Amino acid sequence: MARLSGKKWYMPSAAAMEALGVRSLGRRRKGAPAAARIPVEQAPLKDLAPAPDTSIAADEDEKWELVDILDHDIDPDDPTRIILQCRWRVANDDTSWEPEWLIQEDAPLLWKEYIATCDHRAILGPRQRHMWHILAVKSHTFTRGKKKNNATMTVTWVGSTDESVVSEAFVKQNNPALLEEYWGSIGGRK
Repeated sequence: MARLSGKKWYMPSAAAMEALGVRSLGRRRKGAPAAARIPVEQAPLKDLAPAPDTSIAADEDEKWELVDILDHDIDPDDPTRIILQCRWRVANDDTSWEPEWLIQEDAPLLWKEYIATCDHRAILGPRQRHMWHILAVKSHTFTRGKKKNNATMTVTWVGSTDESVVSEAFVKQNNPALLEEYWGSIGGRK
């Protein structure tokens, strides 16, 4: 993974991102109560031209469209993970803190633009900075040998654009639910 310099970063405005054609969608964490969202003062988005309705329905009545990633912090529940402060296009320009993995999956273009502007993992400190969580299993291959049990898997990581090849045992040890979900999505372990 490339390291970003320690230069001061800036966050382009929503209008600038829209002018560049960068438009990503996101949603509020499923099951997160409205009280868990933290409101923050910010400039209204009145100057933006209306866009077609491409938002994702998080709940049956609510549609949330991710406009901007404003900041990042350490997840208070897990010091090895990052949460992102997100601004949503709703009636009152609501903001909330969302887990990085959710935004990385749901709004990859906006997430990539944000991580390109800052070294967001530096906040984790020298010990946790190099601890990675598996985001997704992309593919697998079976290695030749006496046993067909030896599978290698291509995985992506939370907080990184890189992919790696790891053993099935590694995935099973670190995220067994994700491994089970992957095998289920392709019709079982073949």
